[in-house]
Amino acid sequence: SDVCSSDLAPPDQAARSQGLGWRVFLLALTVAAGSGAGASPFPSVAVSVEQHAAGSESFRVAFVLPERRDPPPPLILVQHGSSPSVSMGHCPLLGSKKDCVKTDVFSKELVTQAVTAGFAVAVIDAFSELGLTSQDKSRFPNATRYAFALLKALRGDARFDLARIYYTGFSYGGASVVTVINFPEVSFRAIAPVEAGCQR
Repeated sequence: SDVCSSDLAPPDQAARSQGLGWRVFLLALTVAAGSGAGASPFPSVAVSVEQHAAGSESFRVAFVLPERRDPPPPLILVQHGSSPSVSMGHCPLLGSKKDCVKTDVFSKELVTQAVTAGFAVAVIDAFSELGLTSQDKSRFPNATRYAFALLKALRGDARFDLARIYYTGFSYGGASVVTVINFPEVSFRAIAPVEAGCQR
């Protein structure tokens, strides 16, 4: 099983247990990208939800952009863990949720810190389009395919600095990130798996 204790913990406890990982990751990215100064705080960002496809499977992505986007910001792709409990985008109680993505505490905290540092973030929702929950482990998709499909779809996208695209994720998401090493032809500026499969 790759369900981590922090996947199932209350949000405040999960944030503490995951805190060191995302702080170290973002410190490294900020130094590498040189994007730490003059960035806007999280409330000033723009969020848009898009639907993408990897073969016959659809998935959703929430793009979170910093207020300052000239020059185009570097982009972090982030994959949630096995128990996404945080909603982003337009998520009404009733009606269509096509503009809503589900993610986890790790991704939420990363978005806050990354956007403050001047990064854009693509929050990948691997479950909603497939109708999956944390109980459907045997049906979890290979989310690495979603990152590759998104990377291909972003070619020529002027919103982002395409020479600086990063990939991270926690637990189930971290295991998806680790898989990238088997595909040397796929180019990310850096990858950072966090507690991939709970390191077991």
